[in-house]
Parts: sequence; C-alpha cells; structure tokens
Amino acid sequence: MKYKNYSLKYAKKTFKLKENFKISRGSKSKINSVILTLNQKKFEGIGECIPYKRYNETTGQIFNYLKKSRKISNLNNVPYLSLRKAISDAVYDIKLQQKKVSFLNIIKKKKFKTLITIPITSKLNFIKK
Repeated sequence: MKYKNYSLKYAKKTFKLKENFKISRGSKSKINSVILTLNQKKFEGIGECIPYKRYNETTGQIFNYLKKSRKISNLNNVPYLSLRKAISDAVYDIKLQQKKVSFLNIIKKKKFKTLITIPITSKLNFIKK
C-alpha cells in the first residue's frame, strides 16, 4: 500500500495491561493497537492508532480499509481519525529524521496543553500509582 510517495505496512499489536483500566464508558484489560510503518528510501517512520468503539472505529475496520486502499493520497479522505493520526505521526517521524532533529529536543522546548484520564478506582489504588 502507498501513502503519497511512502510505502506503508501495518500490523496489529496487543498490549496486556498490568491491571484493568476502568472509566465510566467501560473497562479494558488489553489494548489492541495498529502499528504503521512508512518507508521512504532509507527512512522509516512509525505511527500508532488505537481504534475506539466510541468513535465507531474497530481494528477490523481499519485493517479492511488498509487492505482495500492501494493508495491514499489525501489524509482528509481517510474515514478513521485514529488512522489519520497514525499516518501523520509516521510522516512527521520521517521528516524529523531527514532534518536530523530529535523529537525529544522538540518537546523539551515547548509547553503542551494535554488531558488526563483518571481511572475509576479506590483512593488508595490511585495514590499507589
């Protein structure tokens, strides 16, 4: 499969969680992830997506889309936001490598607004972590 002038490979990876992760929408004991690898000449970029049922995405849907699509030319045409993000991350990874810039150097110099998900657990368990 191709994305613009990159060759694209993908694989499913399952991560077993040390403990169940519980939030108001449900509980997880493992995370199914899709790992993307983009290649361009000697550069390899990696991106990851975790499809969420909440956004009407499944690993199967993403795999089917990738199998059927021989070429992706525009990220806006990709129907799965998590997949768009993974491809975008892999491209960014390659561009940083080409410029010989370390991602760690970029994040050290910037402040980011972020969100945190707080799991539903006892106060004692939360403090232990």
